[in-house]
Amino acid sequence: FYKKNLSKYPVVTVEAEPKIGFLDSLYEELIKKNFDSIVAYGGGSVIDASKILSVSLSSEKRPSLLLENFNVTSRLNLFVVPTTFGSGSEATSIGVYKKMAEKHP
Repeated sequence: FYKKNLSKYPVVTVEAEPKIGFLDSLYEELIKKNFDSIVAYGGGSVIDASKILSVSLSSEKRPSLLLENFNVTSRLNLFVVPTTFGSGSEATSIGVYKKMAEKHP
């Protein structure tokens, strides 16, 4: 399925418990591309990062700036395929990230 349908799209590996600086760097890489959807295939960290990036990319604000004054007005289409269950990411609209070694919703 991937080779036939998705291989032309960028694939991003997300670090465990993504830090805000990591999300900012992903944003800088992805904002240059023209797309309207994100497919999150993975566990809690992948899903959380995808939630944050879908809002950040849609509003054209780096995650660190967006999260300082959070006001969701739009987001990219987000399709989630959870590969683990129990983290809560698969069942909530909240994206968790790390800042200064602390988790933030």
